[in-house]
Amino acid sequence: MAKRDKKTGMTTGDMDAYKDLNKELPDPFPANKVHGPERSPLRSPSSTPGPGQDLHGHVGPVNHIPIED
Repeated sequence: MAKRDKKTGMTTGDMDAYKDLNKELPDPFPANKVHGPERSPLRSPSSTPGPGQDLHGHVGPVNHIPIED
């Protein structure tokens, strides 16, 4: 599901649903692997903005899933 959401985007509600589902799984991802919505800071003041500066979430191995509310 997360791979599909990476292509199509998701809402803040979808991200909350991923967090709730992860808590209920018998073998969940560590809490730091399912988080968001967030914006990552620039690496340095002179670096160019990338996908991390847009609102995004992380679900397991799938990173920078765009959140479009």
